Amino acid sequence: MKSHVIFFVVAFFSTSTSSSGGELDIYPPANVPAEWRRLAADYQTKIDALKEDRKSRGEKVQTTRDKLNAIDFAKVSEQAKQDMEEGLDDLAEALKDAATEYFEGPGKRDNVIDAGTTIITEALPAFKQVYEAQFAEVDLQFEMDELQTDLNRYEREIRDLDRKIDDLQRNADLSKTVAEAYEQQIKQTNEKTKEVVFKVVESARAATKTAQEKHDTVPPGWQECTCPDAHTNYGRVIKGHRYHATGPMCP
Repeated sequence: MKSHVIFFVVAFFSTSTSSSGGELDIYPPANVPAEWRRLAADYQTKIDALKEDRKSRGEKVQTTRDKLNAIDFAKVSEQAKQDMEEGLDDLAEALKDAATEYFEGPGKRDNVIDAGTTIITEALPAFKQVYEAQFAEVDLQFEMDELQTDLNRYEREIRDLDRKIDDLQRNADLSKTVAEAYEQQIKQTNEKTKEVVFKVVESARAATKTAQEKHDTVPPGWQECTCPDAHTNYGRVIKGHRYHATGPMCP
C-alpha cells in the first residue's frame, strides 16, 4: 500500500524547495499523457522527414543502377576496336597523301600548304579517333567505377536512414505506450474516486436518514404535550408537535 501511495505522489505531483524560506512548493504537473503524445508526434515528424530523404536516395539508387545496366561493355569494346582500325587506316592514308603533296614540289609554298591542310583536316581527326578508341574501354570502366561508387554510397545512406527511422519509430511507439498507460491509470483512478465518493455520499445519506428517522420517532414513555407553551423546556418538537416524558403533568 505504501509503494502505491509513493507512486501516486511521484506520478501526479512535483516538489521543489524554496531557496529563501526552505518551504516545499507542491504543484500538479502538466498533462502527462498529452506531453508523451506530443513527444510521439515530434518523433513522427522526424520520421516523416527521414522517409522523404530515404525516398530521394531510393530514386538516386534506381537512376544510377539503370545507368549501370544500360552500359554494354562488350559492345563498347567491339566498337572501340572497329574505330581503332578505321582510325589507323584513315591516319595512314592521310599521312601518305600529305607526304605525296609535300614531295610533289619540295620547297614550294603551295605544296607545303596542301600537305599541312591534309594533316589538319584528315590526319589529326584520324589520330583523335585512334586515341579515343584506344582509351574507350578505360574511360568506360572509369565511368562504371564512379557509378558503382555512387550506388554504394546511396545504399549506405539508405541503410543509415533505415536505422534512424527504426530507432525513432521505437521511441514514438514507446511514447504512445506510456501515454496510454498514464491515460489508463488516470481513468482507473477517476473511476475509483467516483466509486469512493459515491459510497461516501450514500453513507452520509443513510446516516442522515437514520438520524432523521430517530429524531422523528417519539421515544418510549413520552406523551404529546397539551400545553406546549408552558413546557417549552421539556422534550422536543417532533413533526410539529411537542412531546415529553410523562413526568411533567399537562393541565
